Amino acid sequence: MKTEKIKNIITVSLLLLFFTSCGIKSNSGNLNPSQRAEISRDTLLQNKLHLLLELSENQIEAGNREAIHTAESAYKLADSLNLELEKAKALNFKGIVWKIWGDNQKSILYLFEALGIYQKLDRQSDYAEVLMNIGETNRAAANLKKSLEFLNKSLAIYTRMDDSVGLAKNYNRLAATLYEMDLNDPGKNEKLYRSIDLGKFDFDKIYHSNQTFKQKYDSIVMYANMSNVYAHKPNLADTRISNEIILSALYTTTFQLDKALTGYDLVLKEIKETNSRSELPLALYNIAILHYKKKDYDKALFNALESFRIASELDIKTYIVISSGLLNLIYQAKENYKEANKYMRIAYLGRIEYYQKDIDVKLKDMQYDFDIAGKQKEISYRNSQLWFLFISFLTVLFITSFFIIILITRNKRKKILNEELNSKNQIILTQNEALSKLNATKDKFFSIIAHDLRGPLGGFMGLSQIMAEELSSLTTEEVHEYALSMKNSATNLFHLLENLLHWARMQRGSILFDPKYWALLPLVNESVEMIRESAKSKEIEIDIPIPEGLMVYADKNILQMVIRNLVSNSIKFTERGGKITLSVEAKNGKIVQISIKDNGIGMNRALVENLFRLDVRTGRLGTEGEASTGLGLLLCKESVEKHGGKIWVESKEGNGSTFSFTLPANDKCNEAKACEALSH
Repeated sequence: MKTEKIKNIITVSLLLLFFTSCGIKSNSGNLNPSQRAEISRDTLLQNKLHLLLELSENQIEAGNREAIHTAESAYKLADSLNLELEKAKALNFKGIVWKIWGDNQKSILYLFEALGIYQKLDRQSDYAEVLMNIGETNRAAANLKKSLEFLNKSLAIYTRMDDSVGLAKNYNRLAATLYEMDLNDPGKNEKLYRSIDLGKFDFDKIYHSNQTFKQKYDSIVMYANMSNVYAHKPNLADTRISNEIILSALYTTTFQLDKALTGYDLVLKEIKETNSRSELPLALYNIAILHYKKKDYDKALFNALESFRIASELDIKTYIVISSGLLNLIYQAKENYKEANKYMRIAYLGRIEYYQKDIDVKLKDMQYDFDIAGKQKEISYRNSQLWFLFISFLTVLFITSFFIIILITRNKRKKILNEELNSKNQIILTQNEALSKLNATKDKFFSIIAHDLRGPLGGFMGLSQIMAEELSSLTTEEVHEYALSMKNSATNLFHLLENLLHWARMQRGSILFDPKYWALLPLVNESVEMIRESAKSKEIEIDIPIPEGLMVYADKNILQMVIRNLVSNSIKFTERGGKITLSVEAKNGKIVQISIKDNGIGMNRALVENLFRLDVRTGRLGTEGEASTGLGLLLCKESVEKHGGKIWVESKEGNGSTFSFTLPANDKCNEAKACEALSH
C-alpha cells in the first residue's frame, strides 16, 4: 500500500517538473503559435495546481513531511488563480499536516477557513470531511468535548449521504475520542501504571457490576466495529489498523492483556503487509504499555525505543513526546536513572515546544491586534479635525431636519384627524340613512298591523252590536252563527296579537334562546297536534314521514312555533280535502332540512318575492275566508336565522307551496338507523 503511494508521489512529481518546464518555455517564447493556442498559461497553472493537491494528499498518506510545503504551494497557487474549491482543498490539507506535525492552533485556523468556503459552495461531503478533521485536531489538543461535538456533526452528514468511506473514518475517530475521554486520561497514566495491582483487577466483575463503565466500554467497541464494517475498501487499511490499535489499547487499559496481545499481533501483521509506517509508532507505543503493565520491562523497553525511533524519523512530535515519556517510566522501573532523566528531558522539552507554538500563535494574534489598534489611533488623530467639521455639519443638518420633520408631522396629524373626522361623519350619515329607512319600514309595518287589527276588531264590534240591539228578535240559529263569527274574529285577533307580541320580544332580545339536542319526530307531532283540529275541520290530511331517532339542535319552543306557523299557513291556503306533508332530509351529516309541502292554491311570483319582507303587505284570505297577516312568516324567518339556518319557499300559483328551512343536526345521527332511513 505504501509502495503504491510512493510511486504516486514520484509520478506526480515528474509531471509537475514537466508542466513547470512547459510553463518556462511558454514564457520564453519557444512555442509556436499553434502550441500557444493549445496550451495557455492558465491551463498549465491549473494542471499544476491539481498535481500539487494530489501530491500533497499522497504525501500526507505516506507520512512525508514535505506535505507541509506542497500544501502551502497549492494554497498560494489556488489563491492567485482565484479558485475557491481548490483553495479550500489546500487549506484542508494544511490543517491536516499541521495537526500531524504538531501545531494544533495553525491546524484549527486553516480548517475553519476551509469550512467557511465549503459552506458557501454547498459542498456537503467536503464540509463533513473538514468537520471531522476539526474534531480530530481538537482530540489531539485534548479538547475532547469539542471533538465529539464536531465528529457528531460530520457523522450526521455522512449518514445522510450514505458515504461509506466517510463513515468508516468518522466512527474510527469517535472511538479514539471516547477512549481518551472515558478510559485513558493522559494526565493520570503514570499514577495508573504505578498504582494498579494486576492481581486485584477483575474485568468481568467490573463490567457486569458497573453500568457506567460498561456503557463507556461498549460504546468504544461499537464505534470501532462500525468503522470496520465500512472500512472494507483496500485504501482504508490505515483505518482498519487504527481500529485494531484502539481496541487493543482498550483491552490493555482494562487489563485484558492476552486479548490485547492478540490484537497487537494482528496490527503488526497488517502494518507489515501494507507498509503503513505512520501507524507503527502508535502501535509500538501501546505494545510497550502492555508489557509495562505486565512488568515485562525488557519487552516494554524494546517496543518503546522502536516507537521513539520511528516517530523521530517521521518527525511526528506527538508520538515522540508520548514514547519518550513512557521510556522515562520504564528506565525508572529498571533503576537506570541516567536514561530515565534523558528521556524525561526529551519529553519535557517536547511538551514545551509542542505547546509553545500555540502560545506563539496567540502572541502573534495579540501583536497583530495591537498594531491595528495603533494604526487606528494614528488615523483617528490625523482626521480629528475633519471629523469635527463633519460632525458640526451633521449637527446643523440634524437641527434643520428636526424642525422640518416637526412641521411635516403636524401637517400629517391634521390631515389624518380631518380624514378620521370625515370618515366618522360619513359613518354617522350612513347610519342615519339606515335608521331612517328602518323607521320608515317599521312605520309601514305598524300601519299594516293596524289595518289587520282593525278588520277582526271591526267585525267583532259589529256582531256584538247586532246581538246587543236585536238579541230578542234573533233566532237560535242566528245567535249561534253570530257567536261562531265572533269566536273566529277573536281567535284571529288572539293569534295576531300573540305573533305581534312574540315578534316584539324577539326585537328586544328578551326571549330566552336555549338550544339543545332534541328528537325531531316527537317535537313535530306535539306541534301539529295543537292545530290538528283546524285541519280536520277542512278534512285536510297531514302526513309526517319523519324517521325516529333523528336529532336536531334547536330551541324547542321556538322550533315548535315555527312548525305551527308554517303548518297553519298551509291549512289556510289548502282546499278542503287537501294534503300537507312534513318531510326531512339530512345534508352532509351537519344540517337537517325540514319541508312543509301542501297541494293548495300556491302563490304568484310577486307574492313569493315579498313574502318575508317587513314593509310589504302580503296577507290574503284563506280558501275559506281565513284571515292572514304575513307576520307569522316573518317570525319564522327570524327564528330560523337565530338558529343559524335559512328559510325559503317554492311555489307556483295553482300547484301548492313548499316551505323549507334548515337547522343544525346531531353528527352522531348519521351513524343511526334513522339516517339510513333518510337515504332511502
